[in-house]
Amino acid sequence: MQVHDLSSTSHREKLGFLKDEQRRPKSSKVAISPCFLRIRQAAFSIADQALFVGGTFLANVMLARTQTKEEYGMFVLSYSIFIFFTSLHNASILEPYTVYGSGRYRNRVSEYFRLMARSNAIVGLVLTGSLLLVCLLFSWFAPDLLSRSLVGLGLTVGVLLSGIFLRRAFYLEGKAMLAAGVSLTYFVTVALALWFAVRAHFWMAFRFS
Repeated sequence: MQVHDLSSTSHREKLGFLKDEQRRPKSSKVAISPCFLRIRQAAFSIADQALFVGGTFLANVMLARTQTKEEYGMFVLSYSIFIFFTSLHNASILEPYTVYGSGRYRNRVSEYFRLMARSNAIVGLVLTGSLLLVCLLFSWFAPDLLSRSLVGLGLTVGVLLSGIFLRRAFYLEGKAMLAAGVSLTYFVTVALALWFAVRAHFWMAFRFS
């Protein structure tokens, strides 16, 4: 009788376990497939690149349509300087951070991120200070060589390089959605700045016409 009671008790426990499994929400059994995660990451990566490049393309088109040839030429020269700085930034900050962050320092990612973030800030401050010093020298000794594009580059180069570094950091952590968010912020900022600049330009032209 005791053996029979134990077996019947075990049978009832199994039935209760099966009933509890059936009562659980079906959503808890659904797992996101690795294929869906890869597609999602790829979609955010494409959106990130499209928004980042789209912001720059939008700025080029709007400036080409609203500025004089001389002013647009100075913008192109300043943009070429920025491309040179991004190449140096990529070689000195982004590539080492990507290689060592995913390799040698993968167990100390947060510490290595803080180190590279400080290095990125130092590089941005040095470039900002250097460009603004050049603009100051131009204003003293060669005012004809000073342009608003160069001053704008001096004021924003640190922010732009920090945005590029932040996007790479998010990719290293597998968070392409956050990288796309940074590019979306950049695109919206550029679009709004261009809209306000064009409205102000038309308003000034109408006022003094």
